[in-house]
Amino acid sequence: MKTSPIILLLLACTAQAEDFCTHLDALANKEGISTDGTENVYKVTGKGRLQFYSAPESRCAMRGTFIIPGQQVYTYLEYKNYASVMYMADDQQVTGWVDKSRLAATHTGVGPDYNRQAATSQDLSAADFTVIIRGQKITLGEAWNNNTMQAGGKEEKSEFVGDVPFGESSYKFWQHHYSGYSIYSANLFWDRLHRSVDSYIIAQIELNSPDISTRRGIKTGDSETQLTAAYGPGTIDNSDNQRWLSYDSADKRLSFQIDNNRISHIMMVFKSDNQN
Repeated sequence: MKTSPIILLLLACTAQAEDFCTHLDALANKEGISTDGTENVYKVTGKGRLQFYSAPESRCAMRGTFIIPGQQVYTYLEYKNYASVMYMADDQQVTGWVDKSRLAATHTGVGPDYNRQAATSQDLSAADFTVIIRGQKITLGEAWNNNTMQAGGKEEKSEFVGDVPFGESSYKFWQHHYSGYSIYSANLFWDRLHRSVDSYIIAQIELNSPDISTRRGIKTGDSETQLTAAYGPGTIDNSDNQRWLSYDSADKRLSFQIDNNRISHIMMVFKSDNQN
């Protein structure tokens, strides 16, 4: 049976549109501006349904996927007139792009805001908790899903760490090992933010390779002098026969382990309620 030329043309156009949306989504994820994790919960406003898109462009609409005014989303990136968001309801999770003009800030986020100043002369921003690995952004506090799991390469192994005390609650933590770095995923703050207990975020990032640097260009193998030039004096901890320099934002901590005046390990974590 012969295939109609019209059908072939429609199939070709559909494939081209999918390729366009895939490439645009990758570009937007690379060039978009990360949302501060302490204020990334937004409420849908305006009238009518808010359409989801697979990429920040009107032709990339996700058919039948939308949310309604009053519902909340978690934003992760902004690109032009769109925001990359995650919507969660019961055990379902939807990610995509929406028109950011329809979103109103609630001034809450995936992490608690302790309203404290950073412990460095050069204050940290949300971007200081993002690393670029193989051209992909990985950010502390973003959703842990199939996309983030594969963003930085092939996972070598994963293991359940356990129920880890965090403030007055305990959360389930998993460690995921990759070449040169590790990620800890956890259902952190699910109860505070009324999410599903099975919703996970990136709760910790550890860097062990000189091929991966922080936003300010610091990597393992660099000297303590290079570190303080980029970040300031920091807070020194010499307990347990280890030397660490740490830098705080409102709810996150960036720490560097020092051995023989060289950085041997880098950690990005959320601060618990009882940490100063």
